[in-house]
Amino acid sequence: MMITIEMACSINGLIATEDGNEDFLSYRGWEIMLESLKEYDVLIWGRKTWENIISWGEEYLNDLKDINIIILSETSKKQDEFLNVFSQNYAKCSRRGAGLGLGNTGSTHDESGYGNIAYENHFIGCKYGVTVARGTKYTQLIKNKIEECSYTIYINDGPYTVQKDNIIISKKKGMIE
Repeated sequence: MMITIEMACSINGLIATEDGNEDFLSYRGWEIMLESLKEYDVLIWGRKTWENIISWGEEYLNDLKDINIIILSETSKKQDEFLNVFSQNYAKCSRRGAGLGLGNTGSTHDESGYGNIAYENHFIGCKYGVTVARGTKYTQLIKNKIEECSYTIYINDGPYTVQKDNIIISKKKGMIE
């Protein structure tokens, strides 16, 4: 196995000015970066980089839809915005709920926050393998194994949810979006 790391970093470790401005970045620079990413399996960013890219708008997010992205974060300082990483979990026989539920379908509850990543989890025999609900944005469902769940992946108001390389083993109803 060969591991290649390409790293971009400024001298002061920031990708923007202290006030968060990154006007000095060009769209052409973005295009060059996207082209170079085709050579790599995974892109690893920090939370602040991810938050900046989200603020640039949907066009930039759509450019990333086929790229595996891992966001590293010690903490999010914004209220009601979390970065949740769910990996290597196993849930079996949750007949009334989901193996993994992001967001809340209750009328008085809010979303899980943006930037959730569910990676290499295993759900078997649950009513739902994974649910993404209540405006929970920018969720990535990558390489999860979902077996014999009544519904494998249920997305209800999960804008910009990306599904990639999930393994679905089921004779039942399938995905709902």
